[in-house]
Amino acid sequence: MARGPARRAEALVLDRTKLGETDLIITLLAREGELLKAVAKGARRPGARLSAPTELYGRVDALLAPGKSLWILTDGRRLVPPARRTDDMAGLSAAAAVSEVVRASLPEGEADPFVYALVLRAFEEIALAGDVEHLDLVSAATAMKLLSHLGWQPGLDACVGCGSRETTHASVSAGGLLCDGCAGEAEDAESVDARRAAWLRSLIEARLADLAAAPVDGPTAAWLASFARNWAAYHLDARLRAFDFLLSF
Repeated sequence: MARGPARRAEALVLDRTKLGETDLIITLLAREGELLKAVAKGARRPGARLSAPTELYGRVDALLAPGKSLWILTDGRRLVPPARRTDDMAGLSAAAAVSEVVRASLPEGEADPFVYALVLRAFEEIALAGDVEHLDLVSAATAMKLLSHLGWQPGLDACVGCGSRETTHASVSAGGLLCDGCAGEAEDAESVDARRAAWLRSLIEARLADLAAAPVDGPTAAWLASFARNWAAYHLDARLRAFDFLLSF
């Protein structure tokens, strides 16, 4: 519930839902790393003052007043345009996939500045990405970095079952890489060569900017996005529809 005095927040617009005929409910990720929900009254009217600052995936300076159950967006100024053009479905899907994982990960009212910095950088790299492969890569890395930060980091240095350094498979349910012997105990284990195992480590360890510039083939990028999607869905117990749509490109 929104309480206390009005507050100003630099934030990213992660989601918006229609309310009534002309209003919106928007979900913001504040600079402090806190999720905030606010009503933007009249934002869907043509030429509305609150139209620009409620555009998805943009960065805004928002003035919020406390309401009965949600904040009220009383004023706002767009600082940075949305991550992608509205006609760029692949780019919008990548931004939506990132937003979806963040919203499923963070309880309302809890602040984590790491998350804001990560998502801001992800949106910047999504805006610059020139192909679907790097949209997949940035989205996958953002999801894996976020979940690892929150405590769900996969075991990628050795077999999570027995500790063997000879890993040949990966399993979401088992928690990471597996050797041949342990792979038979995990129904979702899939064969993973040393190159893809190294890519999984890079999703967590490498900077988003470096990943966005790294050469990657389509099948590898799609597999990494699929693994990240499955990892997030399993640990968050969430249906990630935006990630599913991204994987359709």
